[in-house]
Amino acid sequence: MQNMSSGANYFKELYSIFDTRTKFSVVFKDLDSASYNDPTSYGYCEEPDTLANGHVFYDIALNKDLLVKCSKEWVAMTYLHELIHAYLGTQNYDFTTNIQHQTMALNYLTKMATTISQLFPNLSLQNAYCMAFYTLSLAEKKPLDAPVVMSLMTLWKQKIQNLYPVLAPLTKRDISNIGEQYTEKGNSGTKMINCQ
Repeated sequence: MQNMSSGANYFKELYSIFDTRTKFSVVFKDLDSASYNDPTSYGYCEEPDTLANGHVFYDIALNKDLLVKCSKEWVAMTYLHELIHAYLGTQNYDFTTNIQHQTMALNYLTKMATTISQLFPNLSLQNAYCMAFYTLSLAEKKPLDAPVVMSLMTLWKQKIQNLYPVLAPLTKRDISNIGEQYTEKGNSGTKMINCQ
């Protein structure tokens, strides 16, 4: 029970930033694949809307048609990934470049992996790290309007292998293969039940 509450505490910590008593709010929207520009995307955080009173809303769109076919672990990782985007928005990180994904890779991968592994005690920490990194690598494959400051592969070679020893013995391909097993393409994790 200790492990699960620790993971839940990070979600609570993030959600408290978007509490109605603060100037930030987050709204999750379930959309079908047809509503997405890219129907292969699991979710995205839109640039914020600011009201006249200064209150800032972050909309997070989730692809319900795709996520229902994924493991619960992947769905939780997607929620967390997009919520961190909104949090980084509150810290004035640009939404139009890949800087948010680089920041997540360098500073939030451990938080993402430990949170999900604590929420799902049967999930190994290594696999949770793989899922977290895989969410970032998927996003990098999407075309961006602005140039990428540094690719995740360059980050991988320069910093990430040293920052995260649990990933050091794995290649980027190994990490992608493990992460993908929790999506609709694989058989790992806790499957959604009666959701289709």
